[in-house]
Amino acid sequence: METQLTFDSKAKQLNLAFKQRFVTDSNFQLKITGGINTKTGTVQYQGFLGKFFLAKPRSSSGYSLAADKKQLRIGAGVHYDSASEQYQVGVTARKNLQLGGSETWLKLSQDALYNPQTQKPSGVGTAQLSKSIFSFTDTQDVRVLVGCNAVINHNGDIVKAPYGQIRENNWSLNTTFKNDWSIQYDL
Repeated sequence: METQLTFDSKAKQLNLAFKQRFVTDSNFQLKITGGINTKTGTVQYQGFLGKFFLAKPRSSSGYSLAADKKQLRIGAGVHYDSASEQYQVGVTARKNLQLGGSETWLKLSQDALYNPQTQKPSGVGTAQLSKSIFSFTDTQDVRVLVGCNAVINHNGDIVKAPYGQIRENNWSLNTTFKNDWSIQYDL
């Protein structure tokens, strides 16, 4: 289980965040993420149960190429959010592209969701550019990333949400480039 301490500029309270992923050999996945507020003791969590498929690229001769982490990954499943007490069904797609043979990556993702209770669709598309700098100092590796989420809400409106992160080993500083920021420490 991955755990971290988080503190953000909105709530101004310390949270203990957690994430656990269980994956079977046949690419079924159960993922649970959430947090415990250390001041109020409240717990919020999200869950996902789904199946993933790797789109096998084809060479010009028609033969499949070797699988790697840059493949297009497509999934379908059910999402649950304890804050809204609602579930959604949806499909997801993920693609990572290595740029220039270095530690620079472009990550593209798309989620299309449908809420059967409200009978409304929603979705989010993400583009994220990251650069890892190994041995930034003798004891530090650094990763810098910037990205943007384009959220399609239940009313059909598209809301753009840029974000950034600077990460040094266990510490992360996150920002929305407005007034919001958070600090995370991986335990």
